[in-house]
Amino acid sequence: MAEPLKNQYGPEIPSKIAGMISEVFPKFDSTAFIGDTLDGYEALGLTQRGWHITKTLCQYLPRDYEVIRRSRAPRFQPQSPGPRPQGHPTDSADPSRPGTR
Repeated sequence: MAEPLKNQYGPEIPSKIAGMISEVFPKFDSTAFIGDTLDGYEALGLTQRGWHITKTLCQYLPRDYEVIRRSRAPRFQPQSPGPRPQGHPTDSADPSRPGTR
């Protein structure tokens, strides 16, 4: 049987996140963040783990999101969406909606 997908989002992930943030925000309390994140972590499913990390980060990060922008977080690179499939909702001409024909 295959290993549960949640195991790929194991306890090392909060440590990696803490390391990336600490590089650009030295005041970040990595030890407390990791401890709070791992409290009950093992029992959580994949999606629950992501939300738990997010909620815990909100407790430790300043409201200045510049910290996140400067971290080594992956950069979003917008790509051309390419051709739309026939019957796409924006195919109808509606001058009141930007982006429609």
